[in-house]
Amino acid sequence: MTRPDPEIEPDWDEDNISHIAAHGIRPYQLNKEARQWEKEIAEEKPEQTARLIEEAEPFVAHRPPRQPVSLRLYPRDLSL
Repeated sequence: MTRPDPEIEPDWDEDNISHIAAHGIRPYQLNKEARQWEKEIAEEKPEQTARLIEEAEPFVAHRPPRQPVSLRLYPRDLSL
């Protein structure tokens, strides 16, 4: 597992900053949280990961039914 370099600061663009600011989170808080997650992931055992995968519920995306579509093609359009 490659460890992230703690000396590298993330590149914050305006979209990220606006989204994060809307939730009241500062960049240093995200760095702290990311480091904490990396630490927890590194300490996790394969058995724990396998158990979590077994307990996970599958995600089902419900899609609307298909709608018939009609296209009107003119011979002149096809020749172009």
